[in-house]
Amino acid sequence: MYLVYQSNVSKVDRMNVAAQLLDWGIDGIITDYPAQVRRLVEQSGRSVAPQFSEKFVMSCLKKHVQTS
Repeated sequence: MYLVYQSNVSKVDRMNVAAQLLDWGIDGIITDYPAQVRRLVEQSGRSVAPQFSEKFVMSCLKKHVQTS
C-alpha cells in the first residue's frame, strides 16, 4: 500500500501558524525567523537539524555553486 501526500511550500513567519503546522506533523518550515522557529520546534519535543556556521555554509556554497 502506498500513501500519497500533497505538499505545498510557503514561508511561515507567524509563530502561531508554525505551531499549528507542527501539530499537523509538518516536516520542515521555511522562515525569516529561524532562531524563533527552532526554539518552538525544540519546545515541542521534536528534533531539529544541526546548525552550521556561516563560514561552513559559505564554503559549501562555493564548492557547489558556480558564479559567472
